[in-house]
Amino acid sequence: MPNIEVIHADETTLQLLRGPKTQEVEVSPLEVNFSQHVIYPLFSDGTSVDETVREVTAVESFDEEIYWLKAPFPPIQAVRWCPKLRDGEGKPVLDENGEERRGVEGLFTLDNRRLYVLQRAAVYQYPRKCKITVEVVTDRWEVLNHLKKFRTRTNGLSIFVSEWNGTGRDNTKHFDVLRVWDWRSAVSKLEEGPAEQEQAADAGNCGCWEYLDPRKLCRGPYSNWQMQQWWDHGMLPRDLQIRPFRPKTGDAGEEGGRSGA
Repeated sequence: MPNIEVIHADETTLQLLRGPKTQEVEVSPLEVNFSQHVIYPLFSDGTSVDETVREVTAVESFDEEIYWLKAPFPPIQAVRWCPKLRDGEGKPVLDENGEERRGVEGLFTLDNRRLYVLQRAAVYQYPRKCKITVEVVTDRWEVLNHLKKFRTRTNGLSIFVSEWNGTGRDNTKHFDVLRVWDWRSAVSKLEEGPAEQEQAADAGNCGCWEYLDPRKLCRGPYSNWQMQQWWDHGMLPRDLQIRPFRPKTGDAGEEGGRSGA
């Protein structure tokens, strides 16, 4: 039988030929990483991320140990990615052969504000496990297109909530950090009592630090958990000049997209 070449086809036929572009998986929002290092505090409809957190409900499932998070927005999308390791300036970290070093493969969201909301809602329930449905993009070309926009400097472990000061591409460099979120730092407060953990989830913020590097340049802020990891692995000198980070007050922001990143 000869090969069949499709010359003309409607969009439905083309979709069938291409196959599915996404695959649904059920995971905890705490297992999904951020793809950016900064988000706005508002969605495009003017709703704040804080207000949206209060709209998320935890529904008990047949498995009494798992809760499903129901949010006022569509499921988040993500891609599987092995990220480049970056330094404090956002530049790729190189190995001894000059090759770019990469982190562990994981799920990285395309909807960073929505993931921020879902992670805060999950921390409210911690240590009870929460799950959500994530649409994993499987189309190769679409994945490559999204990867060009990724800017995380912490392998997706944390996110800044910020106002932009620059314009266009300059936004990636000029911004005022209002909060730093890292769910690992938030749940670590459970040792101090449930009230401390709930306060971290409610504020959408966690303790963080900044330090002077050998060139006397200020780096950070980095979360408590991130700094502790570096310290435990002997990556920080004992004479490191470090101080708690004091974010600016206020939470004004620009439009972003309740159904977007």
